[in-house]
Amino acid sequence: MGSERTAFDHVAKRIARHKGVRASKIRPQTTFLQLRLDSLDMVELLLNLEDDFHVEIEMTDRIRCVQDLVDCIEQARRNDDKKKKR
Repeated sequence: MGSERTAFDHVAKRIARHKGVRASKIRPQTTFLQLRLDSLDMVELLLNLEDDFHVEIEMTDRIRCVQDLVDCIEQARRNDDKKKKR
């Protein structure tokens, strides 16, 4: 998983499988409310994505749409890379 676009594609596919929708219908600005993801869905999604990307994702109120989640994953990956270089 190299680029942010790849991260977005992966997240979209993961959500699509979970909700039974086509990944092509999910856009960066799609909100979790629009996807009808409740708090339990979000916890399950985050746990799966943490395993997929080998990072820890902190669930915060600022994660409202798919791009917010992708940004958090990318930030966690950058932080993890910095720790490994030390």
